[in-house]
Amino acid sequence: MADASRHLADQNYHKADGLFRNAIALEPGQPEAYYNLGVALGNAGRHTEAAPHLLQAAALFPEGSEDWIDSIAAAFDKLRLPECAEVAKPEWWNDEALKTLSKTVAGADSQAARGMRAAVLSGWNPAWESGPRSAADLKEAAKHYERAAQLTHGPSQEREFETFAAALRRDAAAMETAEAEARAVMTVEDQEAAVVESMLADEEADMAAAAKRAGKALRALANAPGMKAKPKGKGKGSGIQAAMLCV
Repeated sequence: MADASRHLADQNYHKADGLFRNAIALEPGQPEAYYNLGVALGNAGRHTEAAPHLLQAAALFPEGSEDWIDSIAAAFDKLRLPECAEVAKPEWWNDEALKTLSKTVAGADSQAARGMRAAVLSGWNPAWESGPRSAADLKEAAKHYERAAQLTHGPSQEREFETFAAALRRDAAAMETAEAEARAVMTVEDQEAAVVESMLADEEADMAAAAKRAGKALRALANAPGMKAKPKGKGKGSGIQAAMLCV
């Protein structure tokens, strides 16, 4: 492990690869060997080989530990690359699980952890099917990218994170503007609907009142002296009277 780590620091990834594999063969339950092998392979550009070793390291480290968080974040970075599309994904490789997991991981306040949380909340990743994102999600993602920029030691990556953060803030502002305009339109439509409903209610009330007046008039007409007729048979009244009773 010591020899492999020295070769890794010297960027001699081929030598480090072989020595870390030897360490794993001697002691398969040592998570550090899997993690460092994943780092060596990733630094060598062999991302599809690196991802499974990083996942294995996460499975061996105590869940919630700093080493576990580093392994999860490193595996996430590899798995979302296009060249890792065919690599077997863990059970947490879906939008809801990633949102939950990245929230836990971001508590570590490392560049990788903050970057993972930001990437998940941004909704920009085609590596899995992302659900809808709110303006609040985008603003939170921007904060994590800004923090990742502060934690990184590479100027180019710092600028990249800051660029992502600025783009997310613009998207969030545009989304908030669109939502405000939609609410304003809905308010106008609701007001118009209320006016129409009130007019219909008034018309119904007028029709009911007119029907009531007509009924009174017909009953008065039926009871007028000239309109009364003698009943034919016991308990029978005139047709008009019967009709008025129905009214």
